[in-house]
Amino acid sequence: PVDLGNDGFSSQPKVRGFTVNPKLFYYFNDSTKLTLNISTGAEQRIGGDMDYLTGAGDFIHSYYQENKTDRSNYQLLFEKKYNNGAIFSIKNSMGLFDRSIESSIIGSDGKPGRFDGKQISSWSEISYLKHAGKNDVVAGVDFSTDNFSEDTALTHLNRGYNYNTIGVFAQDDWKISHKATLETGLRGDFHNVFGSFILPHVSFLYEWNKKFSTRIGGGLGYKVP
Repeated sequence: PVDLGNDGFSSQPKVRGFTVNPKLFYYFNDSTKLTLNISTGAEQRIGGDMDYLTGAGDFIHSYYQENKTDRSNYQLLFEKKYNNGAIFSIKNSMGLFDRSIESSIIGSDGKPGRFDGKQISSWSEISYLKHAGKNDVVAGVDFSTDNFSEDTALTHLNRGYNYNTIGVFAQDDWKISHKATLETGLRGDFHNVFGSFILPHVSFLYEWNKKFSTRIGGGLGYKVP
């Protein structure tokens, strides 16, 4: 820990952690491949009174805040290319985020403040891309999950949730000329809590030269609480 302000409190916490991120490529043949990316890591941060952090704390010098984080995720991609230029792909990812925060500040229940929560999320997609003249058309379906749970013994609040969303989509990129491209798309989502959403979008790209281009577009989207 570092006390840059010389006020007896850490300006930067003491940090310990690690990250491992291997990646695997497997080629079935020239047109079919599988990619797997895994990332996992952990981190511990603690800050507060410098006397406490350096082992010289007492009743007065006892303030601290500790943050522990464990994070793991993977991304999987299967891709098949066809002779006509079409591409079939399957994508999947999953993530785990586990965090606990502890502080020496005493709460109304007479115990040190603490938070302990875990989030697990996933996303899967199957899509097919087809080249047709001046058009690139892609269509597919995806499914996502998001689950958050909190140690309810540490709080009177109920902030947990479990969301599932299934969606279908289609998009067309029309190369009007060697400088102009029109992109249109439509997506439909069904959320297990908030219902259905229809989400169109459109954008126009114009390349003035090799170094300068402009894009204008618009569409609908949503964000759940």
